[in-house]
Amino acid sequence: MKDYYDLRQLMMYFIETLHDTEMRWSQAVREVYDEVHSRELREQLYQSSEVVNNHVRILNEILKEMHDKHLLQQPAILKGVMEEMQLLISGAQDPEVRDAAVLACHQVVNHFKIAWYGTVCSYARLLGEEKIAAAVHHLLAEEKNADQALTALAEGKVNREAQRPLIR
Repeated sequence: MKDYYDLRQLMMYFIETLHDTEMRWSQAVREVYDEVHSRELREQLYQSSEVVNNHVRILNEILKEMHDKHLLQQPAILKGVMEEMQLLISGAQDPEVRDAAVLACHQVVNHFKIAWYGTVCSYARLLGEEKIAAAVHHLLAEEKNADQALTALAEGKVNREAQRPLIR
């Protein structure tokens, strides 16, 4: 890890972290997509991948505009969630329970991204980077909307179905 001497450098690190998280999590979701049983969850994961593509594009533009040397490094939090998801999927003997595990991991990553997008937005405003703040605020709003949709799906269907598994 390199040294950070000011808030701008720290903000750029978080933008890099978000960029990397978006790319790596999108790949992880694609890898487990066929394991998902719920049609609604599959649709939500597909919609999420479309949003991620836009987020990556916007983050790339910010990194290019800031002339930052983007260093792809996997955040430890993301690595842990990805490993946990694989363990939960491999251990789930029931498709509904597996869906609940995938959805829970997806929400953990969403909450991570919400926290970092909010932090970057705050830093950008403080640094007078209003263009970055506006772009990141938009991404933050999309993540919050996705979180609401995931919560509704979890509470309204996926978790209820996992409560009464098919395999006993």
